[in-house]
Amino acid sequence: MKKTKEEFSISDLVAIFVPKVWIIVIAALVLSLALGVYSAFIKTDTYSSTATMMVSKNGTSLSSGDIDVATEMVKRCQVVIFRNNFLNKVLAEIKNNPLYEEKGWDIDTDYLKSVITLEQCGDTEAFEITATTPDAELSIAIADALAMHIMVTLPESMSYPKDLISSKMIDPPVQAVSPNSNHALRNALIGFVIGAVVAMVAIFICSLFDVTIRDRKKLEDNFDIPVLGVIPRYVSEEGNK
Repeated sequence: MKKTKEEFSISDLVAIFVPKVWIIVIAALVLSLALGVYSAFIKTDTYSSTATMMVSKNGTSLSSGDIDVATEMVKRCQVVIFRNNFLNKVLAEIKNNPLYEEKGWDIDTDYLKSVITLEQCGDTEAFEITATTPDAELSIAIADALAMHIMVTLPESMSYPKDLISSKMIDPPVQAVSPNSNHALRNALIGFVIGAVVAMVAIFICSLFDVTIRDRKKLEDNFDIPVLGVIPRYVSEEGNK
């Protein structure tokens, strides 16, 4: 019976992929090796410094209702901290650092936006602000300046309720002594999977456009006509077909 082009059985898929499994393996290994080598030897090392901050109530502990408000404030912090008017204050503080001229740092607010991340600590009033750069000293300089201005100027930059008037640092940033992991093995595994999937998709698409009839089954699947016989392939002793 004639098959429609949309019908594919397991045996059809096996017939498509098994003869070209070597292509799938090679594509997977090439991309895996490329990502692994890039991650291990080419990718620039980075260093992170993280400060843990908390929205606090002046002089007393937070009630459950206050925590709901505080967690909402953390979300609003994510907007305020990445505004240019706030980052300009942070940038000015970094430029006052003696290392700024000594190390030849040349950064602006766009650079700060690209190296800063803010993550809330679960559903709490605490959050972590992290600076990640190729220079360990620059990372901690940015993290220090951020933490200070979050404590000093952030309350002025947003409308806090009267009883949530301050933010404080509960864990100061420290200078990284070793670079962040480049995750070479993880990236190599990801590359292997992506390479295999891309190769399989390419092979499958090519098979959809391949109209060559190579066996009796494909002829019967595509044409509703009886097959009277098949002429076998013959190879002589001399190797000529």
